[in-house]
Amino acid sequence: MKLIFEYLTGEISLFENPVENYIVIALVGYVAFEIAFHAVGKLYGCGIISGSEEGSFFHWFIRIVFLVIICYLIATVVKLYNWFNNLPITKWWVIGGAVGGVVFLYGLVKIIKYKKRERKKNTEKSEVKK
Repeated sequence: MKLIFEYLTGEISLFENPVENYIVIALVGYVAFEIAFHAVGKLYGCGIISGSEEGSFFHWFIRIVFLVIICYLIATVVKLYNWFNNLPITKWWVIGGAVGGVVFLYGLVKIIKYKKRERKKNTEKSEVKK
């Protein structure tokens, strides 16, 4: 299984800089190892698996799956960061204006609902006094 793991994960590239890539892949590999180690321990504890071959298989399988998932999440974050970082200033103005407009409209709706509720409460209180 180790050969399959190295074959599948050997070409993963998250960054253009190879040093940064090796550091991040090593950290992700460690996290995937810990997840797999604890998951297989729980499988042994529950009695789902009993032999060392089963444990080894499940360890490497879980490790590969989590390494790939975490790497794809990191790659997505890096791509989103690069995309946002490369936007021209005019698009940032449009995005900022749109977000500001949505926040303004949300606040306006909340204020209008609040005033309607207060008016209704005041009307009910005045009717009760009569």
